[in-house]
Amino acid sequence: MNVNRKTLFVLLACLLGTAGLVVAQDTHKVMVPAYFFPYDNDDAGSHNVGPKWSALINAAAKYGDRLVIIANPDNGPGAGPNVKDTWQFQKYTEAINKVRAHGAKVIGYVFTCYGLTRDTALCAGRTTENVLQDIANWKAWYNVDGIFLDENSSQVEQLGWYKDLDKAIQAKWPDGLIVSNYGTQPAGRYLNRPGAPVMMENTAEHLDANLRDLRNLPPSSVVLIHTTTDGNWKARRNALKNKGVAYLYVTDDGADKNPWDTLPTFLMNLFN
Repeated sequence: MNVNRKTLFVLLACLLGTAGLVVAQDTHKVMVPAYFFPYDNDDAGSHNVGPKWSALINAAAKYGDRLVIIANPDNGPGAGPNVKDTWQFQKYTEAINKVRAHGAKVIGYVFTCYGLTRDTALCAGRTTENVLQDIANWKAWYNVDGIFLDENSSQVEQLGWYKDLDKAIQAKWPDGLIVSNYGTQPAGRYLNRPGAPVMMENTAEHLDANLRDLRNLPPSSVVLIHTTTDGNWKARRNALKNKGVAYLYVTDDGADKNPWDTLPTFLMNLFN
C-alpha cells in the first residue's frame, strides 16, 4: 500500500495522540466511607435506597470497580437477619447488591480497638472472637468483597495479632480486599501485610500541612480526607493523585464532627 508523507504524518499523529490518552487515563480508585443508612423516608432516591446510596449506585454504574464502598450498619455488620425486625438488613442487602451489580466493590467495617488494647466504652470487653465473628457475619450475611479493619495499631507488639486476622480474612476471601486503617503512616513492617493500608485519615488542613510526609507510598495506599470546607477539593484530589495514592476520598463533610454521614456534591468528579 502506497502512503504519502502527509498521510503517514497524520496517521502517526493519531496513534501518538491515542497512546497519550491511554497513558493519561485515570487509574486511581475512590473509596467511600458510607456510614449512613440506605433509606430515607422523605426521599427514597432514584433506586429506592435513599438519595445517598442511589448516588453511589449511579457512580457504580459509571465507574464500576473504580468505586469501593465501606458499609457500616452499626460499627460492624449489625444484627443481620437474626432479629424480629429485619428492615436494616433488608435495605443494606438491597443497596449492597445494587452497587455490586455494576462492578463496584463493597467492604465491611470491623473495628479492632488498636489490637484490643483500648478500653473505651465501645471496646470494653471486646475479644478476638468478637472481631472474627463480625468478619464471618459480613461474609455470611452480605457476601461483601472484603473487610475494612478500623482502629489499627501500628505497635510491634500487636503485629502478630493482625497477621492472624489477615489469615482469617484470606481464608474466607482468597481474593478479598483487606483495608487496614492506621490513620497515619505505620511502622514499615506493618506495610508487609496484605491489602491496602490507610496512610492518612484526617482533615484537609492536616493534609495541606503534612502533604510532604506522603512519600514512598505502597502501591495500594489509601488516603481519606474530610472537612474540605474552603472549596479546594480539586487541589487535594490532584495532590493525592500526583502522590500515586491508589484509593482516595475527599469530602467537605466533617464540620459536624462526623465526616462520613453524607456525600460531597462533587463525588463523581473525584474519579477524574
